[in-house]
Amino acid sequence: NKENINFKIDSDIQLKPFYFNGELTIHDKKIENIIDNIFLYMFLYDENYLGNINGNLKVKLSNLNNKLINKGEIDFYINEKKIKSKNSMIDLGKIGNIETKISFNENQGDIIFSSKNVLYVKNYIEFAKVFQIGFRKLKNLEKIYFDLERNVGDTNFTISNIRINNPDDKKNAKKKFAIKNIQNLRASIKKVIN
Repeated sequence: NKENINFKIDSDIQLKPFYFNGELTIHDKKIENIIDNIFLYMFLYDENYLGNINGNLKVKLSNLNNKLINKGEIDFYINEKKIKSKNSMIDLGKIGNIETKISFNENQGDIIFSSKNVLYVKNYIEFAKVFQIGFRKLKNLEKIYFDLERNVGDTNFTISNIRINNPDDKKNAKKKFAIKNIQNLRASIKKVIN
């Protein structure tokens, strides 16, 4: 309960048999740092280090240093030397929520963070304001499906396979957008919506 640290761990632990139900709350950090320094090790690990650890770990993110993402939750289940991600939800405030499936892969020596996402738009007018798009074009906007990739350690990322409302829409499936900052993201979203 120290005030000057940006994480908090709370857990109930049963010893015989060993099982834990824990929560790790992280606040006031950049999402890139959380991906590179925590999630990377939750997905790429040596099974021998897990031993007989079994349990649930909920990672809560709050007050993040990001222009769009303020908070989120990712649940992990640890059993039989495997760590699996169960539910992952990112909160975009008034815009809506992103349901995400996270993975890490190795490609020619680089470690790639990947996610398959569905943005559930709860307020299309707020979405229009943030992304500077005429709100009349977004009246029927309910969901945006997209994939995101980023090399671990890099600040830039790529968005691809964007589909509006329909997961089977292939119109923008081949397009990839390199994102360096919020302005790039706005410009890319405008290209897809228009």
